[in-house]
Amino acid sequence: RSSDLKAEFKPESKLFFYKDRAYLNLRNELDVSEVKHKEKLKQVFEDVYSDGENNYELRLGMNSDAKLVLNPNLQNIDFEKFVFYKNQGLYSYQGQPAFWADGKNLFYWERKSKTKKNISSYKSKIKDLKLAFVFDDKILIEKKIIKNIGDFATMEFVGSSVEVVSPCDGNGKSSVKVNYVYYFRDKNALYLYKSGQDGLKKLNVANPKEYTKENFLEKIFRNASFKF
Repeated sequence: RSSDLKAEFKPESKLFFYKDRAYLNLRNELDVSEVKHKEKLKQVFEDVYSDGENNYELRLGMNSDAKLVLNPNLQNIDFEKFVFYKNQGLYSYQGQPAFWADGKNLFYWERKSKTKKNISSYKSKIKDLKLAFVFDDKILIEKKIIKNIGDFATMEFVGSSVEVVSPCDGNGKSSVKVNYVYYFRDKNALYLYKSGQDGLKKLNVANPKEYTKENFLEKIFRNASFKF
C-alpha cells in the first residue's frame, strides 16, 4: 500500500508513524490516543513506553489490536535513569540474566507485574567483566552476589571453561550437567569462581599478568595446582 511506503520508523520508540497514526509494524496499528506527547515517545521495555511525562503499558488484544494505556502503577518511575546491563557470553553462558540499574539499586524487571525486583543497592561504578559484574566490594555472577576479594580498579575477565559434572546418558532421559568455571585477574593475583561456590578462590601464581585471554586455557590446564 502507498501509505505503508510513507510510514516513518522512529528508533526511540521502535514504532512506525504515518500522519497521526502509529504502528507496531507495517500491518498492526497501535492506538496511541492516551499518549500525551506522541513525538517524544520512547520504548523503555518491550511493553512499556514513556513520553517523558507519563509512562504507558502496551496491551495486546485477541484480534491483533494494540493500545498504549496510561498505567497508574508505572507513574513515579523515572525510566530515564535506568541503565541496561547484559552479559557478553554465548547462549550457554546465560547464567547471569540481564538486569538494570537506576543509580541506587540493581534490579530485574518483572514484566508480568511491571515492578522492580531488587538485587542489591550500590554506590560505586558497575564494572562489566563480560560474564559477571563488579560493584562496591561485590560481584554479581550466576544470579548470586559474592564478595570481591580482588582489586576493583584492575579486575578483569580472563576466560572460562566447563566442568562436566555428569554426562548425558545417551538415551535422552537425562541431559549433561556442567559447572562453569570463570577466571579473573587483577594486579595482585589470579582468581577462580566455579558454579555454586560462595566466593572467589585465589590461585597461586607468581605473575597474574602472564595469564591472558589468548593463553589462559593452556596455562591453567597445565598447572596441576589449579585442580579443584
